[in-house]
Amino acid sequence: GPGPLARGGWAFVVVDAVGRVLAIARGLPPNWVTDIPGCEAWAVLQAAALADPGKVNFKSDCQPCVKACKGSLKTQTSAKRKHARLYNILIPMLEGVPDDDLIWMPAHTTVGDVGKKKRGDGQPLTAIDRATNAMADKHAKLAVAEHRVSEATRLHQDQHDSIVEQV
Repeated sequence: GPGPLARGGWAFVVVDAVGRVLAIARGLPPNWVTDIPGCEAWAVLQAAALADPGKVNFKSDCQPCVKACKGSLKTQTSAKRKHARLYNILIPMLEGVPDDDLIWMPAHTTVGDVGKKKRGDGQPLTAIDRATNAMADKHAKLAVAEHRVSEATRLHQDQHDSIVEQV
């Protein structure tokens, strides 16, 4: 959640054509990445750093991230863009990756959405897409939990903030 003691996590999952998990990675982005779109882009950055371009595709449930990855380096790294620092690193790493290999997919789907909802490439959402996305979300939350400030410390911070507001 938001607040001075909150962090976001990132994760990516690599599967083969039949959905068999080949790799999972998770962690925390640097402290200058402060929101969910930034964490999503950091996950793509981590995946891109390890990927073999042309042999994989990237699917993300963050539509602004996918659009930015397909955008121009000049546009996405403009000083007016919140995530310019991040995209200045990420976009060059995606050089040679065709736009068709950067795919948006719907987030927080249900079993009933499989085959009905469409991904950004116009293809229907698959059971593998859904399962892999849920796994990535789970691991991003686990990354945060592994580094989370204790509940007692969070409660103390909330009480402190309340006193400061009253004063």
